[in-house]
Amino acid sequence: MRVIEKEMINAINHRKYWTKDNTRVCPQSDCIEVWLYSTQIATIYSDRIVIRTGNWHTKTTKNRLNVILSEYTDYFIQQVEFSWYLVNKNVHSVRNSESFMENMTIPRA
Repeated sequence: MRVIEKEMINAINHRKYWTKDNTRVCPQSDCIEVWLYSTQIATIYSDRIVIRTGNWHTKTTKNRLNVILSEYTDYFIQQVEFSWYLVNKNVHSVRNSESFMENMTIPRA
């Protein structure tokens, strides 16, 4: 995990506003928003996380989402060729995964 990603997780855990380079954490009354550039890539609630890319399927977007998912859920995003899949860590098989879609809701672990 990169330093910027560790700092992002720390800001999420402490519910504090934080920004560095292209990434921003914005606590709200009922959730925490995570932004990459001008795209809100994650909304973190107490019981679930909503993820999106804004159709920016970049390595950085996937890395930020995977750090969030690995910290708070049992899922991760895996890329096969040009397609993204949401994979359960306990199954770890693309065969048993879902194709990534915008605004996916994932339960928190």
